Amino acid sequence: MRLAVVTMAISCLGWTCASARAEGLIRADGGRYQGQVVDGKADGQGTETRPDGTILKGRFVKDVFVEGTMRTGGWVVPFSNCHGTPSTNSPDATKK
Repeated sequence: MRLAVVTMAISCLGWTCASARAEGLIRADGGRYQGQVVDGKADGQGTETRPDGTILKGRFVKDVFVEGTMRTGGWVVPFSNCHGTPSTNSPDATKK
């Protein structure tokens, strides 16, 4: 399957921005992400489907799901990680 890559304009809020592109990523665990990508990481609006069927839809920052909805086991739950720190929501989460 071929994924289309479309360059999208993003608004900058006073800092230097890299261009965001709509594309798909396949995670090491088999999860899939479709949405805005910057420097090879989920960054912007997108949807991630995890191997267990959980769907995360909303805003990602540097591969971390920070705001949106989480659909799991028939439930749709609003989600907000406004601090943007690594958590269990990140495939690259680190423990302190």
